Amino acid sequence: MVGEELPIHAVSAGIVSALKKCNRLILTAETGSGKSTQVPQLILDQCQAAGEILVLQPRRIAARLLAMRVAQERGSDVGQDVGYQVRFENKASKRTRIRYITDGLLLPKLLEDPELTGVAAIVFDEFHERNLNSELCLAHIIHNQSIGIRRDLKLVVMSATLELGRLSKFLAPCTHINADGRLHPVAIEYAGASCGRSIAPVWERAASAFKQSQKSGFSGNTLIFMPGVFEIHQCIRSLESLKETRAYRVLPLHGSLSPEQQDEATSNVGGRKIIVATNVAETSITIDGISLVIDGGQAKLAKFDSNRGINTLLIEPISQAAADQRAGRAGRTQAGRCVRLWSEAEHRARSVHSTPEIQRVDLSEKILVLLAAGQSNFEAFSWYEAPANEAITAALMLLAQLGAIDAHKRITKIGLQMARLPLHPRYARILVGHQNKKLLAALTWVAAMSQERWPYHPISKGEHALPTTASFDTDLNEQSDFFVQIRALELAKNCHFELGKCRQCGIHAAAARQITRIREQLLHLLEISPESIPRRVDFSELGRAMTQSILLGFSDYLARRSESGTLRYRLLNGRTGRLRKTSQLRAPFIVVADQAELNRGQELSLELSMATVVELEFLEKEFPLDFNRETVTVYDSRLRRVEQQERIQFRNMTLSQSSTVPTDLDCAASLLAEQVLVGHLKLKHWDAAVERYLRRINFMAQHCPEVGIDAIDAPGKRLILEQICYGAMDYKSIKNRPVLSFFQDWIRPEQQYYLDCYAPESLVLPRRKRPLKIRYEVDGRAIISSRLQDFHALKHQDLLLANGAIRPVVELLAPNNRAVHITDDIDGFWSGAYRSIRKELAGRYPKHDWPY
Repeated sequence: MVGEELPIHAVSAGIVSALKKCNRLILTAETGSGKSTQVPQLILDQCQAAGEILVLQPRRIAARLLAMRVAQERGSDVGQDVGYQVRFENKASKRTRIRYITDGLLLPKLLEDPELTGVAAIVFDEFHERNLNSELCLAHIIHNQSIGIRRDLKLVVMSATLELGRLSKFLAPCTHINADGRLHPVAIEYAGASCGRSIAPVWERAASAFKQSQKSGFSGNTLIFMPGVFEIHQCIRSLESLKETRAYRVLPLHGSLSPEQQDEATSNVGGRKIIVATNVAETSITIDGISLVIDGGQAKLAKFDSNRGINTLLIEPISQAAADQRAGRAGRTQAGRCVRLWSEAEHRARSVHSTPEIQRVDLSEKILVLLAAGQSNFEAFSWYEAPANEAITAALMLLAQLGAIDAHKRITKIGLQMARLPLHPRYARILVGHQNKKLLAALTWVAAMSQERWPYHPISKGEHALPTTASFDTDLNEQSDFFVQIRALELAKNCHFELGKCRQCGIHAAAARQITRIREQLLHLLEISPESIPRRVDFSELGRAMTQSILLGFSDYLARRSESGTLRYRLLNGRTGRLRKTSQLRAPFIVVADQAELNRGQELSLELSMATVVELEFLEKEFPLDFNRETVTVYDSRLRRVEQQERIQFRNMTLSQSSTVPTDLDCAASLLAEQVLVGHLKLKHWDAAVERYLRRINFMAQHCPEVGIDAIDAPGKRLILEQICYGAMDYKSIKNRPVLSFFQDWIRPEQQYYLDCYAPESLVLPRRKRPLKIRYEVDGRAIISSRLQDFHALKHQDLLLANGAIRPVVELLAPNNRAVHITDDIDGFWSGAYRSIRKELAGRYPKHDWPY
């Protein structure tokens, strides 16, 4: 072990002693303390480790750069004593003793070989990031040790910021060591207001902060954190427009860059630099000479919504722990400064730790791996932190849909084949079950692309600057967006990924090169020799079979175009998204391989991309149980008519429907009657006379049950309306139909006699010229209303209804037709209240007769 004195060296003896006494160690050490490079060497050199030391890293760039750093310190080349292994890339050999690996590679190795043959120690670096793979691996190892498997395996879990209480309890018995201090202090400044936070985008605020640093005399290397690649490019433009940056090289740093570009940014040669990075520079990576960190305080966070089945990619504030990690980058070689582009009060309000992956990502790939290893009781599994039940349920539903598990949640033959591939289950499903090696080899392009950024990004619709090739028919562009990408990959490969030629065609050379390497690894895993497949694949010949295979992995991402000429599509889950403008697909049905909820200004929008045309015949052939054909009679509110529709549905999506004249007249009448009942349709002859008759019927049903008249309740009213509407198919046919006669048919002729006697429409009053209408109320009361003089000398026996059982409510009106008294006891009125009312009214209306 060589190199400068680092803070970790002060506790090296304690680390060695602890690992000799107890095989479990928690190490907390500040960013820049040297733990990522020195601890593996301590284990190798001083703990007599009889085997390989695996160092788990959350990111590929960190694994590669750390391996290079340690190999340099030990005076060897990468791949000898020190190596690295990331997905689809292995720079290690039989001689390798320290291997930096991404955490996703250990889980399948652990499940296949619980003994971890040849491994002496595992170091979980940057455990604070709470990566799902790291947590699953740690849980498996602890479980294995509890049942006697590899109790000798040394475990080191380390980070600058850890939830120590939870971790100590999970690892018990274990030792904890803290390496105090960093090499140099870092001063923290907050610039939430001074950089125009409320009005300027984050990249402009970062450029302004750098400009201010130059005015204060700063002249060192700078590291600026931006949330994504787009913001990095915008920030670089803003910086390059400043005269203060002329003495600096402004370089990007993110995971999509080629290894050479990453090395250029992280090396200590080439003069003063401003490095604009995503959170790949937050941990593990040591960038020499950084003395100023400008932190935008944001990161793009991928999440999976298990309820809606969609991925979201949103820019969110980082946690306090992540901010501390970033600040530590400035104290590696000298005293430094960290300028945070938010206020101190806002910082205190941020969450202390980042949301762990297990609470926010799609679990289907990990659940499949666990099932393949025989683990099916997820409630009893020793999670470091258990995921939500909804997330596990969503993962199992997807695996069942893909055919990876059966109805009893047992892994199938297809599922076992899928679990062998280091791919998301959707892409693994695309590859399994094919006998045609030519087709399978072509599909590996699709699967390989899922591991990297898309290599070709046209600027606008129709901007397909890709030259034609012999392998492609131009019609393929309209079958799947994948074909455009594969065509770009073929072109990049033919020009040996030359940067200039790729850039002319809009191809990202580094991504194309990496995808090609990944594809070669997939071919190896599928046991397909490159020599066994044609050098030039005729994609026109394989086009239909490829699109059908893509559908197998994404049937739940089926989308139907909302209307012709639009890019809006409605998905199976009911949500509506917009197809990316650069897609040439305009088919009525597509499946999309990528759907993500993105920030669009102040709004969220669902963007659909990597679409493939769907042939409904193949969809039904492959998913017969999900198809449903039905004939239904429905009411069309737009046309105001009843139609018989023949529908073909896939799950809950209507794929096609045709309309004919209904044959079920009863159903048609019921649907029209319903629209009348809810008030959407009005019958011209449903007037006051109908309402009065209806209330008279109900009055009789309530007060004269001996007559045998049934009340017209809600079901009765509906029945009458259905009789009115019978034989009609639209509103026009029922609008002018008679109504009263149908209500009159509710009772028999002899009952009509009793209705007229016991609940007459009107009463004859001796002092009134015309009969007095009786108002029957819904609550069963009967009300008569007229001027006071019209009732003079009448007694309640003269007004009785319902065969003498009911006294009507009498409203006595003044000459101005306003009620002066309301009573159902007319006799009591004449002997009581009338005297005072007469006196008042006689004074107000002296010309009227007011008898005693």
